Amino acid sequence: MSINAKIQNIIEAPLSSLGFGVVQVKFIEHAQPKLEILIERLDFVPVTVEDCMKANRTISTHLDVEDPIHKAYTLEVSSAGIDRPLIGIKDYVRFVGYKINIQTLVPFEGSKKFKGILESANETHVVIKSEIPMLENVVEIPFDEIQKAKLDLDYMIELKMRERKEQK
Repeated sequence: MSINAKIQNIIEAPLSSLGFGVVQVKFIEHAQPKLEILIERLDFVPVTVEDCMKANRTISTHLDVEDPIHKAYTLEVSSAGIDRPLIGIKDYVRFVGYKINIQTLVPFEGSKKFKGILESANETHVVIKSEIPMLENVVEIPFDEIQKAKLDLDYMIELKMRERKEQK
């Protein structure tokens, strides 16, 4: 089991009891090691600075007890953000219908980068309606070939602006 998976196993339940979900755990070993943890609220309200501080204290306490990292490191807890990364299949399924950006390990249809609406997702592949000219309109990408993916920032800002306008 990777160090990231061990840490996620340690902190997931305590954070969940506080109303937070773990989006991503990333331990970076450099001259000054850093543990980056992205969180989101389970009620999908935007994460506040106070939320990050609360999560940080809980994470620190549990990691001090379990001690999965046997050296000094800096802990950074932050919001996954409006353009949050898509990590597991549950993220892709949750965001079907949203515009996303995907980077693949190998080229598909002559490209490694895709931007478009996520049409569907399952354990084996995702289907994206591509906005990139000169590519097939609909591209099926094997889940194992996705290097990284995230929600499209411009699209998410547009959605939030539309939401605020409708609330007024």
